[in-house]
Amino acid sequence: NATFQTVTNIYTQQLRNEGRTSYAGLIEKHVARFLDFTHGDIFLSEINPRLVDDYVHTIRATGASPSYEHIRIVNIRTIVNYAIKMQMVRYDINPFAYWQSHKSEPREIDINVEDTRTLFTHHSKYRGIRKALDMFRLSYYLGGMNLLDMLAYDFRGYKEKPLAYIRHKTRNKKSGNKTTTFNIIPEAYPIIQKYMDKKTGLLSLHQSGSYVSILNGIDRSLKTVARQLSLPCQDRISFYSARKSFVQHGFELGLPLEVLEYCIGQSVKTN
Repeated sequence: NATFQTVTNIYTQQLRNEGRTSYAGLIEKHVARFLDFTHGDIFLSEINPRLVDDYVHTIRATGASPSYEHIRIVNIRTIVNYAIKMQMVRYDINPFAYWQSHKSEPREIDINVEDTRTLFTHHSKYRGIRKALDMFRLSYYLGGMNLLDMLAYDFRGYKEKPLAYIRHKTRNKKSGNKTTTFNIIPEAYPIIQKYMDKKTGLLSLHQSGSYVSILNGIDRSLKTVARQLSLPCQDRISFYSARKSFVQHGFELGLPLEVLEYCIGQSVKTN
């Protein structure tokens, strides 16, 4: 008797309890569009391959990109899979068994060493760009640390103790020891000192708005400065490029992939 909306409410509340509010909001947005298509809430037992196929064709009829279709369908599938896992519904054939995503080419967002060095040494007269470059540099210096983890970390005593954190994105997915620990390199000290609130140890960007809006602002500033410097990466650079570039540069230097995976908080496949 479980309905799709009921399961969505349960799942998104769990996400919010884990602090994953942005992801919860994304799922709710795509669930609302799916329920518009079905003309209201439906029982889980009513979802079948034919319904999914009709929904896919409805999305494609709007001229949506393959990546946008993928996001919308995957978020709906997430709710169905959660319901199956919780034994709220059982299917003879999974409703998404015959859906095939149109895989797009992977985005290359890492930046070569020369462009990275140019960004690291650039001094802008604009405060927003200086802040974006500082956060970009700090992420690189901290092993590709995500902005969400950087803003939530207590940096007090950063010169005396190693950085130790559990990556927010995978804290509920990884098994075993989830903590990433390594020493903070001296190059990061001036940036941390510049932005750290001495009372809380948290980085203060003196910027209002949600985490997503702050991240989007940093991305825009990075694209702006890349255009000003006429860098080849100007169309693809983002804050996430620091993380991807850290891994790519380390790999080119011959560092073991397991070490790089550990630094960025990924699941290490071997010891």
